[in-house]
Amino acid sequence: MLIKIITGFDDSLTRVPILNYVTKTKKGKISFGVGIFLAMILGVIVALLFSKLLIEIPNYNYFVALFLIIVACIIYFEPLKNKEKKAAKKIEKNIISNKKAIKLIIYGFLISILTLIDDIFAYSVVFLNKEVNFLIPATGILLAGLLQIFAVIYFSKKLSKLKFKKEISAIGLLGVAALVFFKIL
Repeated sequence: MLIKIITGFDDSLTRVPILNYVTKTKKGKISFGVGIFLAMILGVIVALLFSKLLIEIPNYNYFVALFLIIVACIIYFEPLKNKEKKAAKKIEKNIISNKKAIKLIIYGFLISILTLIDDIFAYSVVFLNKEVNFLIPATGILLAGLLQIFAVIYFSKKLSKLKFKKEISAIGLLGVAALVFFKIL
């Protein structure tokens, strides 16, 4: 859960302005949240498969730590921000029909896939322990994901006012990178 909370913090803050832009209704926000959750499930599956490849690499912890440092730099300097905003502008602000709810689920999924790519490396680390059943970390990641979706849906206006968002996200990822580097995670 901790890995998901740290790595998902930046994603949650990225989704807040998109969510506020694309919908104002609770049904629309929940539809968008369903899309986010479906993307998280896919991310966990990819991370599990990726961890099987990582375990074969000698000193994989250095590779993963380096990638997380690169991701922290990317988050800090924000090169992907405009792509997410352009994707959000394609959705109209109307009353939420079932057709639009499906559209919001799809957009929530697609936007989340963009933001989950970096998280897959961090997720894969928790699947490297052969002594732990993969369902335990997968459940933790998905529960933390549900908590973040809840926060995005119900506290989006307050979260959008938070200062130092990118700094908090980058420092969190650097912390995870250090834990991976020293094989604590």
